[in-house]
Amino acid sequence: MKKFVEVEKTLKYFLRNNSDFTLEKLVEIFNYVEKISWENIKENVPFDYKNNLTEKLKEQTDKFYLKFKDEIIIKKQHLATAARRFVSRFLIKQDDFDKDKELIYYLSFKEEFWKKEVFEDQKFEEEIALFIEFIANNNDKNSNNNENNQIRICQAIDLYEFLGGDDEIELGNIWVNDVDSNRNIVNVDEGNNNINAGDKIQRDYVNNNNISNNNKADSNMLIKQKMLAKAKKSNKY
Repeated sequence: MKKFVEVEKTLKYFLRNNSDFTLEKLVEIFNYVEKISWENIKENVPFDYKNNLTEKLKEQTDKFYLKFKDEIIIKKQHLATAARRFVSRFLIKQDDFDKDKELIYYLSFKEEFWKKEVFEDQKFEEEIALFIEFIANNNDKNSNNNENNQIRICQAIDLYEFLGGDDEIELGNIWVNDVDSNRNIVNVDEGNNNINAGDKIQRDYVNNNNISNNNKADSNMLIKQKMLAKAKKSNKY
């Protein structure tokens, strides 16, 4: 297994010629790479952090979203994304976390796990508390060590899978040239029109080359005109 990352000339050229390439876009690229690496990431999580949700927790989670789905800002996909990012960034090949600690409460402290507009909404903390309380109030008198009263850190992977994952991850202002698929990935700057990423990249490349060639032609014409004017002034023509 390689211990380094190869950087191709294409990337170097892109960075040199795109002064508007911001940290925000770099974070979006990181989020995308993290998402598509999920299957590999899961394999590197210690076994003790791969517990399944109890049937009671699954039932309560379903009941919560069935009851409040039209009222809450924290949708299933948002919670799934938060759980996945937590696993990817904090549970890889390390066991610093108490696996039996409550997961949802911890997720609520980290803005990096959530969409900005969700995390900053004034209803966010209220809905986190509501979810935790709803899960705990399951009326299960036979629960053992609160395993049915809270979703634990060691159940984060199973929570992500149970919620249905987050395949429709938002890419923000980046394009993905997906050569292995025919999926159309839409850039938010392009509005609601579906545009194939590869087609747009190719189109922009051709357009940029045409602009560059046109500029060169204009420049050459200007030079010829100046030389001709200078020659006439010196009575060579």
